[in-house]
Amino acid sequence: MKPKLYAIDYGTSNSLLHGANAKETSPAHIDPASTSPNILKSMIYCQSSGDWSFGEEAVERYINQPTQGRIFKSLKRFLPDASFEGTRVFHQHLSLQDMIAKQLRIMRERANEYFDADVTQSIMGCPALFSSDPASHELALKRLEAAAISAGFKYIQFCPEPIAAAYKFRHTLTEEHVVLIADFGGGTSDFTIIKMDRHGFKQEDILSLGGVSLAGDRFDSDIMEHIISPHLGSRITYKRPMGSNTLGFPKGLIKKMSSPADIVFLNNNSIREFLKDAKRYITNENDIIKLENLSLIIQDFLGYDIFRSIESSKVQLSSHQVSDFSYEYPSISIQESITREGFETASSASTKKILDCLDRVIVDAGLESSDIDIVCLTGGTANIPAIKSGLLSRFGDKIKLSDQFQSVVQGLADHAQSLDTF
Repeated sequence: MKPKLYAIDYGTSNSLLHGANAKETSPAHIDPASTSPNILKSMIYCQSSGDWSFGEEAVERYINQPTQGRIFKSLKRFLPDASFEGTRVFHQHLSLQDMIAKQLRIMRERANEYFDADVTQSIMGCPALFSSDPASHELALKRLEAAAISAGFKYIQFCPEPIAAAYKFRHTLTEEHVVLIADFGGGTSDFTIIKMDRHGFKQEDILSLGGVSLAGDRFDSDIMEHIISPHLGSRITYKRPMGSNTLGFPKGLIKKMSSPADIVFLNNNSIREFLKDAKRYITNENDIIKLENLSLIIQDFLGYDIFRSIESSKVQLSSHQVSDFSYEYPSISIQESITREGFETASSASTKKILDCLDRVIVDAGLESSDIDIVCLTGGTANIPAIKSGLLSRFGDKIKLSDQFQSVVQGLADHAQSLDTF
């Protein structure tokens, strides 16, 4: 096919691109190193030579030589954060838009090569709300648009991700229903309630729309913060000579080391000085090894690596009651048995916020759970037992599963065919 427009699902964890014209749509192969070439992990790795890698190649190069480059994950998370303007990568300062543009550009270039085309029009998915603050949400959209323009797109339209998923789901309907679309991604959980049938829906059929910036990454963060970070010194105490107060680990640092996105930015002078100071005046010398573990993880850029192990345990807990977490690196050995009960306790606040958001969306539609005819779920976070239990208690057998990765991008491509761009 010869596409005239690209539908792009730029995700916190994975990104996809479909080509579309007035008659057909088709997925593009955008990661030649992957066994699923139409899915590109949202990973960027830069070596000291200035060579950039993406997706599976980025992960492979990082695993083989973590200390020789910089790995970046979940950059989408920073879009609504005005305080995060960019970072220095070796000898070059890059804005957040510059870094995201690198991935969007490689996606566009690979899709152009795959389709033998030069496409400059796009429709992009976006969270229902990047942030509960309207100004932050608008900032995120402007940054994402700027990144897309830098990547070579001249026309960009946005569509909320749960509405995009609805465009795909409509084809499964035989009559009109009130449908809840719940999109659980890596960075956000988004919900919309729509009255629709197989022919689609109008703007006035969208009864409510909402979301919260909590999803898969936050559950990884909960495991790190409450279960793994004590192995890295989060509960140590220290006391300076002549000081009257016993000091603890800074809460702000615990939050940053517990974030898959933030941990890669901790290799800076202020944190190195804190760790040096804490080791010097630690109240229990047996805890020094914990701070040394954290120092090495920061120094050797191992943050993504340890979060890979955390994510593996999280996934295992969806089908097992216990996961044996293990992380090994020269001079580091962390072993922890994580129970599902322990995980659910650690993540209870995140679970509650997500389900509370869902309940607000239902109320905003002027409905009750019983008024929903069908619930369409997409995204891997829907498999977390506590989330699944909350959904079942509200909707029972009304729940239908959609494709974990493809629903949003397929819906975007479907919607693209109705736009006045062909």
